[in-house]
Amino acid sequence: MNRFSPRVRTHTATEMGMLVNVHLVETAHGVVLIDGAVALSSSRAVRRIIEQEIGKPLLAVLLTHGHPDHYMGVAEIMGEREVDFFALPGAIEQARSRDAEESAGMRMAFGDNFPERRIFPNRVVEDGQALTFDGVTFRVLDYGGCESDSDGVWFIEQAGDPIVFCGDLIYNQMHLFMKDGHPLEWLSGLERLRYEFSREARFYPAHGEPCGREGIYWAQAYIRMYLNILGDLLEGGDTLSPARQQRLIAALKSYLPSDNLIELAQFKLDETIRVLSPAANAAAKQESEEESWRRYS
Repeated sequence: MNRFSPRVRTHTATEMGMLVNVHLVETAHGVVLIDGAVALSSSRAVRRIIEQEIGKPLLAVLLTHGHPDHYMGVAEIMGEREVDFFALPGAIEQARSRDAEESAGMRMAFGDNFPERRIFPNRVVEDGQALTFDGVTFRVLDYGGCESDSDGVWFIEQAGDPIVFCGDLIYNQMHLFMKDGHPLEWLSGLERLRYEFSREARFYPAHGEPCGREGIYWAQAYIRMYLNILGDLLEGGDTLSPARQQRLIAALKSYLPSDNLIELAQFKLDETIRVLSPAANAAAKQESEEESWRRYS
């Protein structure tokens, strides 16, 4: 009987200030990888950890979602091994479309550190499906569009506290990437995450330190804050002047404990504002109505 308790080791890729976590789950006789880094250097570092520090074969790769910083380095981590790469259908579709849209720009940004050889998931999983590797069972849940266009959560089914790999649903104490434009769905997804797992669950996000439920509360508060401030600045419109964009960034910085990932707040900001403007204006209108009620009640 396999009595080995799975061990989680996290490597944080720091190239270009992206701070992307790659999680390695060590089983009795192997390793399961949750997401991959972007750059060749960080991907090779992960492969060295697997081969030299852990010294066990890679059994499988599980993808949470299809943003480039989570799949581009997987081929380099695998090396010459043939390993099954699992993901939900939406994550696979997103990875392929993002690769077509963004690989040229990322190649320019990373230069010689860009992985020219990239692969996509070759095994499709469905919502609620369980996979067992070396006696450790992982189950995937489809959260739909939240931070990305298709977010999945993988968790280990075991006795004791749940181990939850929540991808980009939680950014622990740093700026949340909002460009994909699903803020209300994201808030619902975070609420689902809170109720889906027990109070003892340990969440391993793709950005930031492992956390408990406090990470969920912080992310919810950040999204609401972002929408309210943006709605106030938009004043019913869908664009911001450069001066008001700077006011938005300053407000976000004042909320954050550090500047980690703040560069993402300025990445294609005009596009981000346009996709968020309906939700932001609705949030600002609701806040205004609530303030009027408090004033005159």
